[in-house]
Amino acid sequence: MKRWLCFALPICMSLLAQAQNVKKPSFEKTDAYVASLGSMRGTYLKGIVDTLTHRRNDPKIIMARALYVWEARNVDYNVDGAHHPKQNNTTASAALINRVATHEGYANLFKTMCDMSGINCVIITGLAKFSPSNIGELGKWNEHTWNAVEVNGIWYPIDVAWGAGSTDRRFKEFKRSYTDAWFMPNKEIFSMSHFPKDKKWQLIDSPINKSNFTFAPIVGPSALTNEIYPATGVRGNLRGKSDTSKRLAFEMEDASRVKTVTVAVKTTKRMPAKYTVENDILYVDMPTPGSGNYDLSLFVNDTLAYIYTADVTKSKPKAKPKVVDTAKIAHDKEKKAEALAKDKQKKQDVIAKAKQKKQDELDKKQTDAEKAKQKKLDEVAKKQADADKAKQKKEEQEAKEQAKKEADARKKEEQQEKAEAKKTSKKGK
Repeated sequence: MKRWLCFALPICMSLLAQAQNVKKPSFEKTDAYVASLGSMRGTYLKGIVDTLTHRRNDPKIIMARALYVWEARNVDYNVDGAHHPKQNNTTASAALINRVATHEGYANLFKTMCDMSGINCVIITGLAKFSPSNIGELGKWNEHTWNAVEVNGIWYPIDVAWGAGSTDRRFKEFKRSYTDAWFMPNKEIFSMSHFPKDKKWQLIDSPINKSNFTFAPIVGPSALTNEIYPATGVRGNLRGKSDTSKRLAFEMEDASRVKTVTVAVKTTKRMPAKYTVENDILYVDMPTPGSGNYDLSLFVNDTLAYIYTADVTKSKPKAKPKVVDTAKIAHDKEKKAEALAKDKQKKQDVIAKAKQKKQDELDKKQTDAEKAKQKKLDEVAKKQADADKAKQKKEEQEAKEQAKKEADARKKEEQQEKAEAKKTSKKGK
């Protein structure tokens, strides 16, 4: 089960390891025996105690249970004394004789009976929360007194006054409704409803602070008897929107105990609540049907478990449905389709144009490359032709020069022959 987050506190006396909760035996026979005794009016207190604890070998928890049951069933809450504290007799004898007491009288009577039974018992003073108006705001009506008893070296809280019944919020009327929920209850859950002046009597590993206590939800009997602990935090004020719900989660020792879950909004009748149980976690959807500030009471197995206050703001109204013009929708759809088609064609044209431009550029590059290549070939051919022409011209020039040389040589030979013939002719004459 989750723990309150706070600071460690040195605990004196024998309060170390006090946080553990008692494993309660069956009280069926004890409760039946006490019920059979009745009010025992006219009997001295010692006689009543001896009758209730006649089996002195019984465990102290059994004897304490008998004292609790008898007092809670036979002493009513003194609403007049609550309004006139100076005139209120809070002694154990006054509670016994008058059979009415305020919280101090209940605590004094219980301690006196425990002392007579050999049970270690103390009276604890502090604050207690009983109404949703106490969430976030405490006053003099929250001053309270209760007890703690020691069993096998461990101290456990007990509130006989709350076990006897309940009053209205103004302490005008008392309604007898016995419950054993406040007899050695789960200490962590108890600490959300009772805040002792001395922190050591919280009896939990990490004592809570006053702020956490003040803003915790109101604890009902079912939270204690079924050990239902808020897993989503301990703030008692819920915030939300109207006409919705707020999901709360609660840890349990045994979620199979849950048979019914109901919710009361404001002071209306209870109605079934939507809930689920998973791995000993109880999930409840708390409805917030209207805006404003009001109480939300959670009941588990037809008994009050918690009371929350709700601070709910009005949800935004849902927009009215618009009249559908099908012809206009069809026309708009057609126009949109045309626009999309045009836009698509335009994009395709742009893409095609870009592709053509790119192709043209590639073609131009290829043409220019071929032209450059041809030009180079032409230049090479021209050079070759010029070279061939020059060679041919040179050869022709050389041939002419050779022919001239040969002609000159023949002419010279002819001249020489003519000269020799002329010489010979002269000799012959």
